[in-house]
Amino acid sequence: MTDHIVSLRVGFFVGMVFALAATTAGAPLGLGTTPLFPDIAALTSVQTNYAYDAATGQFRVTGGISQYSPNSTTSYVAGGGTGLSIIANVNSGGGLFGSPGGTLVINGVIPQIGIYAPVDLLRADLTAFGFSGATSSTVFEFTGNVTGGVLQAAFSPEVGIIINPGITSFNGSFLGDFTGSGGTVDTFRIPEPATMSLLALAGPALLRRRRN
Repeated sequence: MTDHIVSLRVGFFVGMVFALAATTAGAPLGLGTTPLFPDIAALTSVQTNYAYDAATGQFRVTGGISQYSPNSTTSYVAGGGTGLSIIANVNSGGGLFGSPGGTLVINGVIPQIGIYAPVDLLRADLTAFGFSGATSSTVFEFTGNVTGGVLQAAFSPEVGIIINPGITSFNGSFLGDFTGSGGTVDTFRIPEPATMSLLALAGPALLRRRRN
């Protein structure tokens, strides 16, 4: 089991190196299935909506947020504000276009750490997009450079976003419109290479606990 987890962590880093260097549209980014920390999550307890307009190439993901986890053992309830907003430019081949390729804004409150009024918790410019699967097996992935928010220092310099849609009409193609709702969205800091090596050696101690 430990060897398997170590392989996943090493695979995450290796996959990121090759995926971010690749130019092929529509390839998965290799962010994995287990978000790292810190992490802002939109769980199934909040509504997340997805919509892609093939005519404009605009892919929108909007909804609430559920929790902020600064590490693997601590989670704080988050919510309020305008929640999660991803506006991305995705062409018909499934590739990101524009500079930046889109934006991430997470707005809300986290009372347990003293954020009582809605404020931008995190902002980022999108730099890469990938996807795999279709319908119920779809996973959308983004990376982005952190640009602001009160949690900027915790998430800088780069974030990964893993979207596991709930019900979606996505059929594996960006040639037509699709919509969806539900599922989960995780936004987390992508570690530096040296930190990634330490995570790979840490094994199950840093494995994210299962969430409902």
